[in-house]
Amino acid sequence: MAAAAGAAGLPPGAGPAADGMTPPVDQGANRVATLLAKLALAGHVVHRGPASDFMVCKYGLSRWCRDLGELEDFARQLGLKL
Repeated sequence: MAAAAGAAGLPPGAGPAADGMTPPVDQGANRVATLLAKLALAGHVVHRGPASDFMVCKYGLSRWCRDLGELEDFARQLGLKL
């Protein structure tokens, strides 16, 4: 990695964070990943569907959520802090 930074004209160890420029963060993807992690820590398995829907499973039971908003509502019903 350091060789690649040196080849780009930057000193070793320098990169996007070192020069003050950071790549843009997709807030929607970050929100989904955080919610899925919180549900996983609570023991739920979440499967993503092909139409941006979600299937939440635990103890052989399942709940289908049509979108991220519905998944967040379900997480709140479970007592998760979002």
